[in-house]
Amino acid sequence: SVSAFAPASLRRPLAEKYGQAALIGTWLKDDKAFKVKIDRNNEHFNGKIIWLERDHWADGRPKKDHLNPNPKLRNRSYIGIPVVLNLKYDGEDTWDDGKIYDPESGKTYDCRITLVHRNRAEIRAYIGFPWIGKSLFFNRVDS
Repeated sequence: SVSAFAPASLRRPLAEKYGQAALIGTWLKDDKAFKVKIDRNNEHFNGKIIWLERDHWADGRPKKDHLNPNPKLRNRSYIGIPVVLNLKYDGEDTWDDGKIYDPESGKTYDCRITLVHRNRAEIRAYIGFPWIGKSLFFNRVDS
């Protein structure tokens, strides 16, 4: 195995090893709160929520996208909500220039996803600059 400190010409990024399709699949958030299924549509990668650990609010009502800035979308279920939007493969182990939607706040952020290794991804949500943001970690799972 080549050291991470080796010159870039000797290292082989994950996405080059596995191809840009390496992001496609089902990913479970570290806290096991939800699963996101990521697919490819032409050059864009998009993901939607396909499973929730808790699909109802504490009062028993089903979770709906009630904070969405678009009033027409506020009655849709969390299941099926597009949360990863229009990411583009960046040529290495990163998909960038996309957005991530947070249905719990109704806010949309800039997004970058980096494969930490084949079955672990870091999703970086930020406003403007990646270093000013928050990272979420996901593990690849069977759907």
